[in-house]
Amino acid sequence: MVDGLQTADGSSDVAELEATISSLGKRQFLLRTTKSSDMPVLASRWAMSYLAGPLTSEQISTLMADKTAGAVAGSSSSSASGAATAVAPDSTPDETVAAAAPTTNLADDESAVAPSFLDSLPVRYVTASAPWLGQLDMGPPGDRLQAALAARVKLLFDERKADLRHDEEWEAIVPLTGDRLDVDSAISVDFDDRDFTTDPPPNPIYILPPFDVGASDVRSLGADLKNHLAAEETYELFVNPDLKLYSRPGESQDAFAARCREAADDEMDAEVAKIRDKLERKQDSLQTALAKAEDRVEELEVQAEGRRNSQLIDIGTSVLGGILGGRSRTRGLATAARRMSSSSRQKASSEARLDSARNRVAEKVEDLDELEAELADAVLDIESEWLTKSQTIEPFEVPLEKTDITVDDLMLVWIPVSRS
Repeated sequence: MVDGLQTADGSSDVAELEATISSLGKRQFLLRTTKSSDMPVLASRWAMSYLAGPLTSEQISTLMADKTAGAVAGSSSSSASGAATAVAPDSTPDETVAAAAPTTNLADDESAVAPSFLDSLPVRYVTASAPWLGQLDMGPPGDRLQAALAARVKLLFDERKADLRHDEEWEAIVPLTGDRLDVDSAISVDFDDRDFTTDPPPNPIYILPPFDVGASDVRSLGADLKNHLAAEETYELFVNPDLKLYSRPGESQDAFAARCREAADDEMDAEVAKIRDKLERKQDSLQTALAKAEDRVEELEVQAEGRRNSQLIDIGTSVLGGILGGRSRTRGLATAARRMSSSSRQKASSEARLDSARNRVAEKVEDLDELEAELADAVLDIESEWLTKSQTIEPFEVPLEKTDITVDDLMLVWIPVSRS
């Protein structure tokens, strides 16, 4: 190798080349190009090799088992020669690795070589610790690998009247069973990127799928998934049709009911405020009329009191006083009688006016009481009405439209299973 790296003019320092090559670290390479005599050292973050490495004696024996039938057992030189023939230059790396693995006890539908699939399908291996493996009903994880498709789909639930725009992810495993990809066999699981690895387990044994997966199958699966999800998946909300309120994503029914009660309280307060404004004007009018009626009663009572005092003062000029005093003549007594008769009529009229004024006061007080009762009844009716409206809560399903469904990821996954 050092000889090949020397320049044509022989100017390369062989000792320096040998020292540089000997000191190369992991993922370091010496670059030789015809465009320059310099040979820089390059480093790469990633390096991958498909070489299986030297074969062990056991792997050589397994590899040559079908070629040494009838040969003398223990001929290690022949086995080594057969191994060298088996790992021919036209063998693929995967075939070499698979040939190195034990191939005993394989069923007709099993292989140590991973079957090929579409290049567009990323290949992943499901870890035995994935928490959703039990949902697949494939039994406990084992040393066999069964193929399936893992789909991750983005769902958009959009409802204008509910002011809803909510994203969700739907994930599922579609087993490769039967004679075609069947979306009805999809099993909804909640997988995570950490449930997959790009590295196969040691000495994998693959269960061959019963059919090939082509590009048209993948396209059909995407369309079938959209049709299936559009028909089956909905997003459930709660709605109060009387209040025209919808629950929010993740809001419980109790929390939504509490929000409905608050909204009903606001509507109730607004309606009571309208009635209060109307009745306050009526109350002000009644109270003004009541105040006038009370003033009139007070005025008539003062007049009546003054009239009684005047009558007491004039008792000496009354008919009774004249007769008992014996000082008046009949003509004077008649005059006093006429005056007393007029005074009595005035007194009766005054008392009638006073009674009428008091009745008006009582009427106004009664009107105020009726207004108060009317307001109380109205408040109770409003409260009952809005309380009933706040409790009218119904389920509301938001459908899924095909245009709101996007298949984000589709992977070929190998699931560890057991076979009896």
